[in-house]
Amino acid sequence: MHEYDVVHALEHAAFRVAPGVYNVAADGVLALSEVIDLVGKMPLPVLPPWGTGLATGSLRRLGFRIPVEVVNQLRFGRGVDNRLFKATGFDYGYTTRETVIKLSEHLRLAPVMRGTEHEYTYEREVEEFLRWSPNVRREHPGERGGVADDSDPMGI
Repeated sequence: MHEYDVVHALEHAAFRVAPGVYNVAADGVLALSEVIDLVGKMPLPVLPPWGTGLATGSLRRLGFRIPVEVVNQLRFGRGVDNRLFKATGFDYGYTTRETVIKLSEHLRLAPVMRGTEHEYTYEREVEEFLRWSPNVRREHPGERGGVADDSDPMGI
């Protein structure tokens, strides 16, 4: 599910009176192989459905407790029915496929874009210099003799 849809789903749930429990998931189902293909990654060897029983059996003999639900999810995957939440009036902005494509774009661009997002950092010393330095040229209305009017500390 796309992060924007997650936020909007929380907002929708907070401001609508709809008691109960709802599945919140984007429309559409993708197999793991489709997700791997859309993201452009190489698949790792995945156990076939009959292989999960062998693997989990070995882990159980070593003392690991693996619930039946986990084994079934590994073996068969999981789909979620979101119709009840949509019946409350919620509209998803992205399908499962569109969400994976957006993730793929992010993964591809993240290394290139790293370091380009600079937020504004307030620096009091710079402001004080610009406010009071005689070397800063001010050509705004309200100036007297090249110095800003005292009623406007920023000289604007």
